[in-house]
Amino acid sequence: MSIDATGSAPRVVPQYNNEKTGSTNSTEQKTKQSNVADSDFNMTGTAKTLQTLEHTIGQLQDVDSEKIAKLREQIVQGQYTVDPERIANKMIEFESSFL
Repeated sequence: MSIDATGSAPRVVPQYNNEKTGSTNSTEQKTKQSNVADSDFNMTGTAKTLQTLEHTIGQLQDVDSEKIAKLREQIVQGQYTVDPERIANKMIEFESSFL
């Protein structure tokens, strides 16, 4: 049996080989697959947390359309101002978080 962890959630991929010939018997494989499907599967706490986070992140919007609309309106009306000191402080704060 091998574990395929390349997708969004790891899944177990059964592998059945006939030891004598190295080939796979389809009837034997179907029987073994049904036995694997009937077995219990327990996720670790970390795996459950990751699955919950993945679901939550999938529900979030990528873009805050309302905020963008407000900023565009401010720019069009000439009311948008840039605070260079605030930007500099945020950059320093961001870079400091990596130290």
